[in-house]
Amino acid sequence: MTQHSVMKTEPAPNHPDARTAEDFFPTWREEIRRLRGSHPVFAEICNDLETVAGILRDEGPADDAVTECLEGLKDEIRRALTHETGSV
Repeated sequence: MTQHSVMKTEPAPNHPDARTAEDFFPTWREEIRRLRGSHPVFAEICNDLETVAGILRDEGPADDAVTECLEGLKDEIRRALTHETGSV
């Protein structure tokens, strides 16, 4: 299993082009796809992230609660990826 030393998000956290969990974590695309298929809760977190990212794309980052929700979902995905891969 590949280990990544740094887990960062690209593009920027509220970038209008980021549509999927894979867009937010491009170096983790394959792991995200694998986990989506094998862990329903992880898949739901990714779906929620995509819904919230869509709201931000449509309405802009003016709503702090929506932005905070997006950050929380990204943190959940990071934790799941870190737990599954054993990397930090």
